[in-house]
Amino acid sequence: MGVPAHDQRDFEFARKYALPVVVVIQPDGARLDGERLEAAYLEEGRLADSGEFTGTASADAVIRWPRSRRRAGSASAPCSSG
Repeated sequence: MGVPAHDQRDFEFARKYALPVVVVIQPDGARLDGERLEAAYLEEGRLADSGEFTGTASADAVIRWPRSRRRAGSASAPCSSG
């Protein structure tokens, strides 16, 4: 899954190939615009444009995600290579 607004390598790939950069974690008290970002936003914040998770603290969303997936009937979880 690519998250160019929040992963530097994905960000650079998106810029190179003119792909959209959608910000899904917004810092408290500010509003980032994917078109104006100069680098990926790697800090904590609140989820935006994320369905039932919109407004959730990004750290809390990691905890809530598996419960949501179980309700949807999926046992899969995201993988991290890093």
